[in-house]
Amino acid sequence: MALPLLGTEGSSALDPGTFRRNIWGSAPNDWALIPGPVQATYCHSEVPTRSERAISALASIRATIRPVSTRQTPIAFAHRGARTLEPENTIPAFRKALDQGATGLESDAWVSSDGQVVLVHDGVLRAGLRRVKVAETSALDLEKFGVPTLRALYEECGSEFELSIDIKEPGSASKMIEIASNLGVESRLWLCSPDSDFLATLREISSSIRLVHSPGRGNVVPATFERLASDLAEKGLNALNLHHSDWSKGVVSLIHRFELSSFAWDTQEIRHLNAAFNMGVDGVYCDRTDRMMTTLHEWQSREILPL
Repeated sequence: MALPLLGTEGSSALDPGTFRRNIWGSAPNDWALIPGPVQATYCHSEVPTRSERAISALASIRATIRPVSTRQTPIAFAHRGARTLEPENTIPAFRKALDQGATGLESDAWVSSDGQVVLVHDGVLRAGLRRVKVAETSALDLEKFGVPTLRALYEECGSEFELSIDIKEPGSASKMIEIASNLGVESRLWLCSPDSDFLATLREISSSIRLVHSPGRGNVVPATFERLASDLAEKGLNALNLHHSDWSKGVVSLIHRFELSSFAWDTQEIRHLNAAFNMGVDGVYCDRTDRMMTTLHEWQSREILPL
């Protein structure tokens, strides 16, 4: 059965601004399906041209089958801060990333010997020929290596950003929730782990904290995505974080059906970023904050392709 063109009786009338985003595979977060039949919006003096009708029809068709991001703008996570310009996971790197426009920061959490949550990728630091274990070193001494505490991050950079933290030491999770709760930023703290059962225990501590299942690259069999999404939703988790190559439009759409957010990591190249945005993902992770933000802004400003 042929679909009616927009602007004709029985069609769906959408704002022309919507068509621009539909063609490129994303849309505002205030609609996910084409509205029901409404009265034609064209008057007799504004009869659409054949090209306009074709564009409208194409946008309408694509909007009904294309996954839609659950956020109006995907979160742009700076992976370990602006690590190509400053030492990774340091206050200067985090500050530089925010200055470049990143809407989110990413890091890893361990616990120092004096019980402080510290942000560093590995649990062992190398200082010349010495190996310094994070768990056996105080936060004050770790600071000498440029390793900040979570508290220091918020003190130095504020809290007006999304923060994604890989839980490297399970004991850090409850401490992070306490810090975020005291600052009123629980809803902007995304705690990531490959252990969904462990994350589910954190939901018992906080109803506002964001919990992200991050199973690693290639560790989810495509045939099990629906079962996985159902399980994550039942456990009270908020998002699934996969390597960008593991996502497809269909998988993004499936995840969104369970009211979960979709995050794509290792989106280092422009083509990776554009592909992720076009799939409708809700967040991306990139080492190059400048490249990520430029690509995001260009993607947001694109017009529809001429027919």
